[in-house]
Amino acid sequence: MRLIRTAWWLTVEFIANRYLFIEMAPWVLPLIGGPMVSTHVGETFDPFWFWLGVALIAIGTFPLAIRQYFLRHVQKKQDEQDARERASLRLVSRMVPLLSAMETAGLRDRQRLRDQAFEEIVAQLVKTAYPGELGYRVTLFELGRDGRGNVHMRPVASAGRKDQPRAHDDGDEVFVGMMSLLTGESDSVSKQKMIGNEYTSFAAVSVSRGDQVFGILTVDTASETDLFEVDEANLIPIADVLAEYYAAAKRKPHTRRGALFRLGMYSVGNALNQRGSGT
Repeated sequence: MRLIRTAWWLTVEFIANRYLFIEMAPWVLPLIGGPMVSTHVGETFDPFWFWLGVALIAIGTFPLAIRQYFLRHVQKKQDEQDARERASLRLVSRMVPLLSAMETAGLRDRQRLRDQAFEEIVAQLVKTAYPGELGYRVTLFELGRDGRGNVHMRPVASAGRKDQPRAHDDGDEVFVGMMSLLTGESDSVSKQKMIGNEYTSFAAVSVSRGDQVFGILTVDTASETDLFEVDEANLIPIADVLAEYYAAAKRKPHTRRGALFRLGMYSVGNALNQRGSGT
């Protein structure tokens, strides 16, 4: 079924991109075919010229309909991408202020708030940007060690379609790919048209802060909708927020006065930087 739909879409895309033909055919061919049909009906009916006229009208109008279908499809995809971008930015603006609550909390409470934030972020991504009912799954993998001390990537938060992600141990193919993302030059990657996996496309970004690496944030899909660089761009600010939560959970707690002073100095520093840059 996927092969048939792919072939159909390639045909639609081929026809839709024949710009000169589409610009000319709807005007020229019906003007020729119309008189052929009208003058060869009734008593003067001639099957050859009648059906030739019908064919010319069809050839002239069908590609135009195909192109309109193609443009509507492209616009729908663009609207979906725009909606995902807006949802990601809204989620960032919602979760960043909550970091201040971790400044004065104890170690155990900070870890609890961090884990709650992970669950909330992943769930909101599925709710607002990558719906599980459409085949998407969002997962946060954490780099760490298992009970035997072996390095692995384990899912700490996941939402979306029902099949659950699994941990990946050091040495397996997926783990190597994840580590190459954490240690390589690029902080994000996406792949399409994958075969032999439980998903057909995915986008992934590293969750890191400076030299500290915490894990990987991924979105994968079992549907026929592929994930591209624009989805990587949507995930990067989310991954930055996740990294801040990791870092905040490990920092020493501040008194409320100290936390407010720190936030105040941060705001003053931003204002001075903006004034110095002329903005």
